[in-house]
Amino acid sequence: MAKNNGSKIHSLNHARHNEKVFKKNYSKLFSELRYVKDERNKFAHYVHYLRDEPTDSITLLNFRDVIMLVDYDKEKYNLLIKRIDRCFKEVREMVHRVHEFLPAQYADSSAT
Repeated sequence: MAKNNGSKIHSLNHARHNEKVFKKNYSKLFSELRYVKDERNKFAHYVHYLRDEPTDSITLLNFRDVIMLVDYDKEKYNLLIKRIDRCFKEVREMVHRVHEFLPAQYADSSAT
């Protein structure tokens, strides 16, 4: 019985180690995903402000606590698109490697 209990402790320690390694390896990605999510929410929930004169920028209005304008010129918008694309590629890579961090009983079935 003690042997089985030791195996469970080893498995738990291994899982905790893997969790730490996973968080370390992907913490920057998770931060970037939070940023992209916040920017996405601006486009989803802020009001698109149409100026009298045509411009090359997108202006969004937030009325939540105070009136706030958020401008996206071409450069800022294109940078956001590049960040989204980078996140997409990194998430795909992470999904293909996630089996490395799973306990053995799950790793084999996710490697497909």
